[in-house]
Parts: sequence; structure tokens; C-alpha cells
Amino acid sequence: MPPVASPTKLFVNRRFHLRPLAAVFSEHPRLWVALVDRQSARFLEIQFEQLRELNTFTSPLSRHGRSDGYAGYNAGHAERHVEDEVRRHFRNVAEFLKAAAERRQFEALVIGCQDVNWPVLEQQLHPYVVKRLLGHFSAEIGGMTQEMALSQARSIVSDALQQHHQTLVREALEGARSKGRGVTGLRRVLRAAELGEVECIIMTPEYSAHAVECTNCGHLDSHTVPYCPACGRKTRELSDVCEALVPTAIRNNIGLVLVPPDEAMDRVGNIAALLRFRSDRNTNELLAAS
Repeated sequence: MPPVASPTKLFVNRRFHLRPLAAVFSEHPRLWVALVDRQSARFLEIQFEQLRELNTFTSPLSRHGRSDGYAGYNAGHAERHVEDEVRRHFRNVAEFLKAAAERRQFEALVIGCQDVNWPVLEQQLHPYVVKRLLGHFSAEIGGMTQEMALSQARSIVSDALQQHHQTLVREALEGARSKGRGVTGLRRVLRAAELGEVECIIMTPEYSAHAVECTNCGHLDSHTVPYCPACGRKTRELSDVCEALVPTAIRNNIGLVLVPPDEAMDRVGNIAALLRFRSDRNTNELLAAS
């Protein structure tokens, strides 16, 4: 695990204190770095600041004679043959990355290669891989150390995360305003999570709020009611709703992203969610069609 800049605290509670892990997993995706040239490829994995080399393969180019033949015909033919071999090598790299993406071996990808080779390599990448690609950097694979690759990858990941956070917040807030795929505020986020609508919960690192949890069905409510509105059983008070919300997100495969504080998030209570769907809109559409 990477070092986390927070004081050490002891929590005695009925559930594991998982909140600090939200920041760790939000900022440290399982990252692959692919270093590629015209003949070889190296694949590195970076997770929690730990780097290890995964695989290396080489596709040596064919050797050709020195004669250019009549009017340079052989030279042109040999050059085309070499370019075909290079494209085949890039295709093999792309297939390797596609297979790894399908097996979910990485969550994010950074590619290092010579600028002149990038357009050809990019054309070979499968949409599964492109979806996880954060960026690329110029690199000579022969002189690229693991430390240099790590430094380049960190820079790209940092920029990509910042842009990703801004996009998530904007989509959630715009979706909430248009009654689309977004909600804001604790009450609406809890309701959407309970209905299975939530794709991703977005909150600031220091977010905290009081809530209650049903001792029977686990319903979470932002109102401090003594009895559960869902099943009528007693509730217990939670000093920090995140102690129940984070495990719920993990259990239900809901994304959890911590974003830096800003005015837009502050105005909506520092918590929002991006939705997979909106059940009330689907219901209204069905009623209108009937």
C-alpha cells in the first residue's frame, strides 16, 4: 500500500473502517505502461507506487541483401516488406493489450513510443484498450529505465485524473439540473443507491454527515428517524454516513471517486452521484406510452 498523508487513528466499531481506502483506490488505478518500438515491446505494471516488469517480446525485422536491383525495385520492395513487418508487430502488441483488457488486468494504460510510430500503433488499438488509454509519451525504448517510465506515467495519470474528476462532477451536476443521469445531496444519493441507479458516487475527501441505518434491512436515511421508513424496525445513528456508504458501494460494485473541494461541489453539499439510469423517468415514460 502507498503511504497516505493522514494521522494514525484507532476506530472501534461494528464494521471495518474502509473510508481511507477510498482515497487510495480512487487515486491509484492498476496501471500498465507499454514501451513499444518497431521491433520490441515491454510491459510494466504500476500499482500503489510499486513497479514490476510483466512481459517483453521482440519481432526482429527480416534481413535483406544490399542490392537495390533494377531501377531500385528491390530496395522499394524490401522497404514495403519491412513496413508490413512493423505493422504486424504493432498488431501483435495491440492484440496482447486487448487480451489483457478483456481479462481486466489493468484499469488504465499509458504508452511510450517514438512520435513517428504513434499514429501507426494507435490505429491498431482495440476500442477496449482505447477506453483505458490515459495518454502516450515520446520514448526510446532502449534507453528507457523503469524509473523514467514511472515518472512519465505519474505525470500523465495526474493530469488524466484531474480531467476525469472535472468531467464526472460536471456530468453529475448537469444531469441533476436536467433531471437526467445525476443527483446531488445526501438524501438523493442514498435513495438512488438503494434503487440500484448509481454508477458512481462522487464526494470530497473530508465529506461527513450524520445519518441513521436500519438494524434490520440496512436502509440508510439522512433524516434521524427512530424507526425505518422501509420496514418499521429500529434504526441506529451514524456519526459519519460514509462508514456505511463506502462498504455499500464496494458491495454493490458502485464506483467511488474522491474529488478536490470546489465551489460547485460545496453548493450541492459535497456529495453527488452519476447514474446508470433514472427509474422515475423510466416510469414516467412507460405511463406516457400506455
